[in-house]
Amino acid sequence: MAIKFDFNKLRTSITGFLTGTDSSGTSLAAGEEAIFVPKLRQAMPLKHVSAATSLSASDSGSVIMVNQASAYAISLPNAVDAGEGWNATFILGTADTNAVTIEATAGDGDNIHGHGIDG
Repeated sequence: MAIKFDFNKLRTSITGFLTGTDSSGTSLAAGEEAIFVPKLRQAMPLKHVSAATSLSASDSGSVIMVNQASAYAISLPNAVDAGEGWNATFILGTADTNAVTIEATAGDGDNIHGHGIDG
């Protein structure tokens, strides 16, 4: 029986490698050979928000589940910190009459581009 391995799929699922360790997972001693474990990509991390929150550059690509049980603001990162291509998907998880706002952090050239879907 042959095992088929697609290196292209592996390459797109790895974001880098963890710090090298020995075979037991501990720090390297002199003369030990390092084992490098790949860091795998996560498919759209989920973040629950139910109070005032400031999103960061590391939240890019996340699904933000919004709990509308109280009124609060969600602040987006500024364009300089977030970098080009920052994106997130917002889903209203708990609907109520309280206003939850999504606002840009003040900064030169910061723009919000998006769209909503009315169901």
